[in-house]
Amino acid sequence: MTLIWIFLSALFISMPAVLTGSASFITIPLLIHFGLPPHTAVATNKPGIFTMMLTGLIGFRRHLREAPRFYWLMPVLMFAGGMTGAQLLHYLPQRWVQWAILILALFAALPHQGKRNEGNHLAVIPRPAIAWLSATVISLYNGILGPGTLTMFISLFRFRIGLSMPAAIAWGNLMGCLGNLGAIIQFGRLGLIRPGPALAMTAGMLIGSQIGVRVGRRVPSKYLEWLIRIVLIGLVVGLVVRNAG
Repeated sequence: MTLIWIFLSALFISMPAVLTGSASFITIPLLIHFGLPPHTAVATNKPGIFTMMLTGLIGFRRHLREAPRFYWLMPVLMFAGGMTGAQLLHYLPQRWVQWAILILALFAALPHQGKRNEGNHLAVIPRPAIAWLSATVISLYNGILGPGTLTMFISLFRFRIGLSMPAAIAWGNLMGCLGNLGAIIQFGRLGLIRPGPALAMTAGMLIGSQIGVRVGRRVPSKYLEWLIRIVLIGLVVGLVVRNAG
């Protein structure tokens, strides 16, 4: 019965989360609720999140070419950072990481005024070093915990870098996909992934994310942008409450 609940929860959560991120804020506590230790819950959550992001990447893959060439180093850094962060999970205080992602969330959620390009989105292309540093920092967090990673990347690519909404979703899912793959490899070596719950969550995420992608490709970008900002606000509020507790 537990595996059925995990499957159904992953199914419904992944429908909007493939477009907005932050599914792990629900799925990790859910796994802990069903008896998994915190570190095991983080590790077991990764295969399902990877599957969800892979579906999002495939659905929006044609928009990847909108980004400059130097951005293609970011996925490599994300993969390496995911493996490193997974290894560091046992050593770093989680509170430090929560405050770090809170700062990133606030940065992404703040309004920004920039020039408009022909694609009618912000043309705020940062220097390569800044983009690479952002990928490294977020990837380490993704390996250690993970909640909010996709939201952060979609927001970064859309609101700070200036890609179109479909391109931001494509690149956010690419980054998250490789980061979670690196974490899965490391967690697998450590023996922290529980096969049963991981399989149930992966199956639910696979089905739900496919539905989310098909709906998301038909929704105007302005509505997806507002949905992203609402998720960001919830992310910030949740982190503040958690850190204050």
